[in-house]
Amino acid sequence: MSIDLEKATTRQLLDGLRSYLTTFEAQHEAVRELDVSAITDSREQHLQMVHFVEVLPQLQHYAFVALLTLTFEARLTVFCKTLQEEHSFSPGIEGLRGVLLNRARAFLLEHLQLEPPGDLWRWPFDLARVRDCIVHRAGNVSMLDAVERRDLTAVIKRRPGLSIAPDHFLFNRAPHPTVQAEQVLRVDTVFCLEAVTAAQGLFGYLYQHRDPGVF
Repeated sequence: MSIDLEKATTRQLLDGLRSYLTTFEAQHEAVRELDVSAITDSREQHLQMVHFVEVLPQLQHYAFVALLTLTFEARLTVFCKTLQEEHSFSPGIEGLRGVLLNRARAFLLEHLQLEPPGDLWRWPFDLARVRDCIVHRAGNVSMLDAVERRDLTAVIKRRPGLSIAPDHFLFNRAPHPTVQAEQVLRVDTVFCLEAVTAAQGLFGYLYQHRDPGVF
């Protein structure tokens, strides 16, 4: 029964994130038109508002990636710990080494002999790499070291909705317009939606194969 309740909670959280994203996307265009046409005290203030409204979706997508990654990793932890308690598995996920995703993968392989199809596992690692760029570097690709940039570039090539582009607002260093623009990670709606779908697919697979020896 506890697994069924955990499954329902996971589904509700991921469905809620999808709904949150699609609602924002539907409302943004109307809000942008209102802000662009609003009367402001000065032309400069008006232009700043226009710029902010244009960059807002990017910031929202950054926040969404962080929310989704946190939700995914939290629910994956709950899944593993629930199995650990129901079957008295040892070692538990907390007793294994590495980052959370690696520990969860080792836990499932050791106790359930469970290895989800390749791309289902690759997705959360790709999502985490995008999250790390956003959280640790504020999305500024120019601040990544060579290895980090190589790994992120590989993710960008695999996943639609990701790109690298010069930034002219968030990292703007006015009054020094001659300074070269920073290169930042762009995250579009398509990546966010596909990431949610991938998370739902992986959890669907895990809950379907949650019992030892059931494949």
